Amino acid sequence: MRIKIEEDYGKEYWIYELPLNWTGWNELDIPVSSFRVWELTMQDGVLDKTKVNRFTVAILGTNASTSGSAIYMDDFKLPCSTSNSCDGENFIYCWTGSLFTYQYSHCWIDFRCKHDDYANYWQNSINAVRENRLFCIDNSDVYATYGENCWGLTACDGPGGYTGYGGCPCYWHDGTIPPTGAGGSVALAPDIAIPALRYMYETYGGKIWGEYGFKDAFNLDTNVSLGGCQTWRTDEYIGIDEGAIMLMIENYRSGIVWREFMQNPYVRHAMDEAGFVPTIRGDLNCDCALTPADAAIALEIATGSRSFDDAADVSGDGKITSLDALIILQAAAGR
Repeated sequence: MRIKIEEDYGKEYWIYELPLNWTGWNELDIPVSSFRVWELTMQDGVLDKTKVNRFTVAILGTNASTSGSAIYMDDFKLPCSTSNSCDGENFIYCWTGSLFTYQYSHCWIDFRCKHDDYANYWQNSINAVRENRLFCIDNSDVYATYGENCWGLTACDGPGGYTGYGGCPCYWHDGTIPPTGAGGSVALAPDIAIPALRYMYETYGGKIWGEYGFKDAFNLDTNVSLGGCQTWRTDEYIGIDEGAIMLMIENYRSGIVWREFMQNPYVRHAMDEAGFVPTIRGDLNCDCALTPADAAIALEIATGSRSFDDAADVSGDGKITSLDALIILQAAAGR
């Protein structure tokens, strides 16, 4: 089954496509933002392909049917090479460039040390976060709010209402910074996200901090309702933004959200169905290294006290035995 939505915006023509082979439409609401997007820009005749990096729906969707359902996704690396601000690592550029599209799936799903046939989405989101910061630094001479410790363009309240702010200059931004942009990036890039949160808290204090934590957004030099060039800030808290901050800070501190979520058998099945494998074969606890802990897990699988995990078959014989545990242990010891 394939869904196609065509929209004509005059200068741009969009086609959204989503190939599927599951059933149960009444139970699963798929947002347009999770579709594969083909964008044809008529002005220069260039066909750009991109897809929003919002995988939670896709991962859970693999369990929508018990008849071997699967989701097919195409990803295309599109660095923002047209912008002199995008001088970081290449990454799959999500529509709007809003950071939440790179963060929210990571709030729940532990993508560390895993990849599918297309990309390492953990590293992809890290690269996107760093580029967002670089973009704000490069535009700090234009927007007073932006800076090396004041960045994080994402959807939030703004002077003109709720807005999907994003990175590269082809998308909308007006100097508004939501603390959730950096806060939701703590687990991805703690070296730049934590200093940003501290800077905003220490510099602006009670103006952007209140009973429930950070208020949603602020802007030092724009206020549409007052004619522009004046400080604006909201007194509102948005639950989804506060939630991203809390979840990602806790994942950075203890990993407990990832740990609990990834124990769900449906999630584990979905990751397998989607084709995710450890970056390092035999890294069964996904800490990006082979350690005795991985050997112990392999031994538990071999004895039947733990569910089967194909990644433990390091010998390649199609079975998981004590030999696989031994091989992992030897690799951990550097042999």
